[in-house]
Amino acid sequence: MSRSRFPLTRALDLCAALVAAAIIVFVCLGGVVLLPLNRAGHLWTAQWTVVALGVFAVLTMPPRRWAAWAPWTFIAVWAVLFAWMPHALAVAPDARAADIELRRFVQCLIYSAALLACARGARLGLAGVRVGWLLALLTCGGIGLWEVLTANHLLFLDPVRGWVFGPRMPAATFLNPNNLAAMLIGMIAGAWALRSGLRWLWARVALDVVVVLGSVVVVFTQSRAGLLALAVVYALELWRRWPLWHAGHRERAAAGGGASSDGNGEPGPGHEREDGTETEAGDAGAAAKGPRWSRRWTLGAGGALAALAVASVTIPALARRNPVVEMVGMLFDDETARSDGLRLQLIRAALRYLRESGWTGSGAGSFEPLLWADPEPGVVKLTNLHNAFIELLSQYGLVVGATHALSLIALLAVAASPRYLPRDNRVEILGYLTAFFAFGIVASSSLTIPGWWLLQASAAASWWAAARERTPQPAESHALGRSSET
Repeated sequence: MSRSRFPLTRALDLCAALVAAAIIVFVCLGGVVLLPLNRAGHLWTAQWTVVALGVFAVLTMPPRRWAAWAPWTFIAVWAVLFAWMPHALAVAPDARAADIELRRFVQCLIYSAALLACARGARLGLAGVRVGWLLALLTCGGIGLWEVLTANHLLFLDPVRGWVFGPRMPAATFLNPNNLAAMLIGMIAGAWALRSGLRWLWARVALDVVVVLGSVVVVFTQSRAGLLALAVVYALELWRRWPLWHAGHRERAAAGGGASSDGNGEPGPGHEREDGTETEAGDAGAAAKGPRWSRRWTLGAGGALAALAVASVTIPALARRNPVVEMVGMLFDDETARSDGLRLQLIRAALRYLRESGWTGSGAGSFEPLLWADPEPGVVKLTNLHNAFIELLSQYGLVVGATHALSLIALLAVAASPRYLPRDNRVEILGYLTAFFAFGIVASSSLTIPGWWLLQASAAASWWAAARERTPQPAESHALGRSSET
């Protein structure tokens, strides 16, 4: 009987993985899908469908999968937040704003919790999450690239004034270039995580091309935090690939000296990664026997991109169209200095409201009403806080803020531990968190944007699946091949 149960579990994992991918794409399409559904009165129907699918994923999940810290650290944030919500609603200065924020939080909970439930702590579920981010990158990145090339735009933040940003600054389905840049970082992290589990060279090269095109869109958003986050995920990916490249070089050198193999060019098990985990046949071995031209292609492509980057800065005709040159110039103008000063003043005002509340929080949706009613705010009143972490802390107090901080610290701790998780998952978690932190500090208010919470849920899903991989589950097989690089 035990044998017949696992094929069913695997089939359920596959179905849940497809739902997880669909949730990410659905949320990332944003106003293109959500606004028409809302106008037609079908948005809550779609959301209740997501709830039903998430509940089904939970009810059909093997109970032993819950014996892990990863899902509970994420669930704890929502449990504490909604346990504190009656107090936050009671002290809120504006009942309508509080009700709107509560409804938006419910939507964020629905999508993020359903995503984590559909991941199911399984390798197949995690593959679904990664595929979802790749599909989102193809969709939103494609729209952004179309905006860059045509100077046309899909959605307008201000329907009266039209497009309020630069003519070739993309926003895709996120209304604001900063929001798009941060979410593209998460999409790139997911796409590269998917690439790490693929055996086929052509698929890995294709994903690299998609990521490069998505990176171009990030550059054209002219988001400072987006560019910094992009540099971080590229550095993380280089750190992930370097040991495999190095292992492939050693294997090719050893092959001439009669290194042991399984007869098909694959090395036997026993090689160690730098994180202390042992590889199986086919991991570094696939890198060892990969075509030499693949490394040359990588180096050649990198050299060509570097040359293009240099030309775009040094050739006047190209420099005039280079968004990075334009952004660097903006770093030193008065408008940027005023914007940065405004953000600091908003944070000071929020912390003052927190202190005046007795550190229990100023109430749900309270920052803007308090700012508008403040006789001496020390800042322009018609604006959002522009920092989701401070917004959560100031409105819901130390208890909720500390719980959320601890959940993020737990993710960072496991990602920093080479003995707890494989390098691939550590890089994936850090990639999602890089996007999460960038989105939290650049958006006017990402606190109640579902995509922001999907990033943290994806990081928890990677931790969950990888932690279970460390403890082999009987008769459960994996969806994707072992990591292999060339």
